[in-house]
Order: sequence, then structure tokens, then C-alpha cells
Amino acid sequence: MDGGAHTQPLRILVADDSAEMRHLWQRWLMISGFIVYEAENGAEAVALARRQRPDVIVIDLEMPVMTGVEAIHRLRADPLTAEVRIIVLTAQSTREAVEQARRAGADTYLDKPVVPDDLLRHIQDAYDRPRDARRHMVRIST
Repeated sequence: MDGGAHTQPLRILVADDSAEMRHLWQRWLMISGFIVYEAENGAEAVALARRQRPDVIVIDLEMPVMTGVEAIHRLRADPLTAEVRIIVLTAQSTREAVEQARRAGADTYLDKPVVPDDLLRHIQDAYDRPRDARRHMVRIST
């Protein structure tokens, strides 16, 4: 995938407290033609999203300083980031976690582990999905 049929590569923010996971996704996404930013916690993700204005955020739920759910709430409440597409990528697959992510405003919910090509497809799908179709979170179980 080359970042889609867009005139410029999509900008992706990956927020995960695992440096290993961030590096893996950053490398894979860059090879696939995306511009990638990394955040190690929810607070850093919110600040970086305000500065860099990514097209899509891939965020874990369990992170220090600020959880993914709280970060999503803040992103949705901020006019600068309210419309960014948000994909939750997490090992939490409980109904409660899914519901919290949905209420916070996530667009897509993916269970870890996920195959890199699947993540690329979900990033493109989230970005391409019309705004009115994004009112309901899509959950994909792997």
C-alpha cells in the first residue's frame, strides 16, 4: 500500500506505551508510504495530534500518564482534532473496553495481535469512510 490514492502520504500517529510496538508499526507504516509520528502515552498523543494534525491515530487503551480512552475523549473535544480518524489497537477485548472506546469516539476497534497488512487496510478504510458513516464504531476481532 502506498498511503492510498492521495496527493500526499497520510500522516499516522501511533500511540502505544511499548517502544517495541511503536517501532514495529512506525517502520512498517513508513515502508508502506505513510508519514508516522509516535507517542508513548495518551497525554503525548493529544499534544502531538494538536501539533501535527495526523489523518489517522492508532492508539492503545492501556498507557501511563493518560489512558487511550481519556486521550480519545480529549481529541474529540478539541476542534483541532475532533475529526481525526481514531483506530484503537489493543489487547483489551472486554465488552467494557469496547464500549468505553465507542463512547469516547473511536472509529475502529482492533484486537491485538493484528497482521500488518490488515492494519494498513483498516487505516485506509477509516480514512476513506465518509464522515456520516463514522458515527458507529467498527469492531474487528482478529
